[in-house]
Amino acid sequence: MLQGLEYRAQGYEAAQRWVDNSRARIVTETGQRLADQLPAQAPLDWLRAALGER
Repeated sequence: MLQGLEYRAQGYEAAQRWVDNSRARIVTETGQRLADQLPAQAPLDWLRAALGER
């Protein structure tokens, strides 16, 4: 799902289908909460945070 969001942010609109299909396959409660939060962020925000860049 995250990779699909990255592609969509780069202008590849067909990636939305990838995002939707990936989201539908997430079954754990934790995974669903994370998936709900991902679209509200820039695709690489998680990486920047992990690297201490923000």
